[in-house]
Amino acid sequence: MKTVIAFTFVLVLAAKAVDWHKNRLIQSSHTNSNRIIGGNLAPSGFLQFQVLIGVARGLNNGICGGSLIKEEKVLTAAHCCNKVTFFIVFLATNNYGIEEPNRKNATATRYTMHESYNNETDENDICIIHLDEEVGGEGIATIRLPSRTQAEQLETFGGYSATVSGWGYTSNSDTSNTLLRYTDVIVMDTNECSNYIDIFTARLMLCANNPDGPGICDGDSGSPLTITESDGVKTQVGIVSFVPPETKGGCESSLPGGYVRLTAYLQWIKDWAGVDIRP
Repeated sequence: MKTVIAFTFVLVLAAKAVDWHKNRLIQSSHTNSNRIIGGNLAPSGFLQFQVLIGVARGLNNGICGGSLIKEEKVLTAAHCCNKVTFFIVFLATNNYGIEEPNRKNATATRYTMHESYNNETDENDICIIHLDEEVGGEGIATIRLPSRTQAEQLETFGGYSATVSGWGYTSNSDTSNTLLRYTDVIVMDTNECSNYIDIFTARLMLCANNPDGPGICDGDSGSPLTITESDGVKTQVGIVSFVPPETKGGCESSLPGGYVRLTAYLQWIKDWAGVDIRP
């Protein structure tokens, strides 16, 4: 019965999904489209760390993405947590519009939002959701975080091919999407990001774009940006934070999307989630 209630609840949230966030970007001169808007349908078991988050915030309910960083800790964006009273987190799900054999759900009412989160500048847009109980099972795994060495060396990940995923809209006119999609993007140089994004703090943010088209859209907020390192293991380096505003073409514009830079928050994550950080 719990699964049915949770499933019904998240469908209601999806139907009422809203753009939580105000975004600021400068008009781009690029002509390529940026839209997961497009992208590829994620096969079962491909993104085992990806979670879907249903959020209850008074009358403004909606969905966000997130990542499992510990058996009872979910990493997401602060604007997905701000003033939320209740979370339902779905794991091992690709299409929340149907029943899936391995899907599990967890609930939460507690979260730790970064104490310096600023809704006006998008700085420190990071939050940890504390699940009511540990989760695990087939199709569920945690994601690795950056190392302290990468943080100390001020690794920018510029030029890296990265993967972003989520249940966001597939066009500016879309109103719902139940399918998990992913696409590859290129992490841009911080100087280039500053040219496109009005308020860009290089030490706290990343930006990324796909010259071939698909990218993030409303509803992808909180979802992970990952790279595959030389050892073949995926590492999360960013959190989806903001997309181009509708006044600049929205998700279908040529502007890059903005992400939280995780190397700036490793100690904060360790302190609040108890996750061990690699040397």
